[in-house]
Amino acid sequence: MLHLEDKTFKEAIKQLEEMNWTTRVEFFKQWWPDRFLMFWFFYYREDFITTLAHFHYQWIEALFDDKNVMIEWFRWSIKTTLVIAATTYKIANNFTQFVVWQSYEDTASTANTTNIARNLLSLRLSADYWKLFKLTWGNKEDLEKKSVSNFDTTNWVKVRAASLWQKLRGALNKTDRPDLLIVDDIDVSDSVRNPDVIEKNYQKITWETFGAMTKTWEARIYFLWNTINQDWIVPRFRKEKKGTKNWEVFHQPLIIENEIQWDFFKESTLEKIKEDEWPVSFNQNYLLIPVDSYSEWFIKREHLRYYTHYNIDDFDNLYMHADTTHTWKATSDYFCSMVLWENKRDNNYYIIDFILEKMNVETQAKAVINQYMKFHNRVKKLTYDEKANQWFGFWIKKNIRLVYRL
Repeated sequence: MLHLEDKTFKEAIKQLEEMNWTTRVEFFKQWWPDRFLMFWFFYYREDFITTLAHFHYQWIEALFDDKNVMIEWFRWSIKTTLVIAATTYKIANNFTQFVVWQSYEDTASTANTTNIARNLLSLRLSADYWKLFKLTWGNKEDLEKKSVSNFDTTNWVKVRAASLWQKLRGALNKTDRPDLLIVDDIDVSDSVRNPDVIEKNYQKITWETFGAMTKTWEARIYFLWNTINQDWIVPRFRKEKKGTKNWEVFHQPLIIENEIQWDFFKESTLEKIKEDEWPVSFNQNYLLIPVDSYSEWFIKREHLRYYTHYNIDDFDNLYMHADTTHTWKATSDYFCSMVLWENKRDNNYYIIDFILEKMNVETQAKAVINQYMKFHNRVKKLTYDEKANQWFGFWIKKNIRLVYRL
């Protein structure tokens, strides 16, 4: 396959510039990975801020093979940008008739169908393919404020967004079934904590979602995954599909044997990323190393000693501590806050209230404030750790006077 840096590729792009639009469109109707790469570069050069890595070319070849594709990726690997470009190529040249983008939540899938719509509104693409997508309201700039979840193109291609638990069979169109299914970010932290939920989601995808696909040979499925826990849909699916004749399975961490796999990431870039993320989050997002699920933690909820049947007047002293995250992000690590009762009679501490969730810094501060106010006339001391984001401390001190910083 040609690479962006190849002399032949650069000459081909120059020739494309000199063609008239009808010749150019006919050129792109050839179903080859090289033609797609030229299409992507010719119409969407803004996507190419650096050279591609070796694995990007492998992904492109797989997307245009006669197989389904599963890609487990590291963050910022441009896998979504690549697949959106490939989907745009298929729509523009009528290589697909019905596209469904499915994520765990509607907002995630709709964001990607909106990006497909933006691609179709490209002035450069429209000059050759005319208007493949017509807005019934506003213009392209309005898509920055609004979103598009369901639309039909002017060349009769259907594009739909769907959440995990939306039934695809018959729900999207009464007569047609999808021939291109893109499953992206189907797992979130809340959906992988319980083995029963994992199994339920897995059965939903493999039975109902796949069953809604058209049965023609042209049908394709693209799985795009991030890494979360040891037990979730991805490892189960990867184990089932790897080595089968109808699937290409990729597992692409950023670093392999201490070697960075894409020149776009420098050592200085990684150092900055590591400053902003906890090690467990960096391992998940960039090394594809899963963490133990919550049920496998060494200290579990059931190990904690709760005191639930109480009258607040029974308490002598209450203590609060918040173990915060140091970034704004809600996905980097768990935030924990608890209220403890110091029982003078048996010299034990009992948990009265407990929070363990992933949330952004402002939400963390609000949760601590609400928890404090719940017991404010009994709390002797509230502490939080030194790594807390400075805004967490600002919000806490603004609303609570009795604060100590560890």
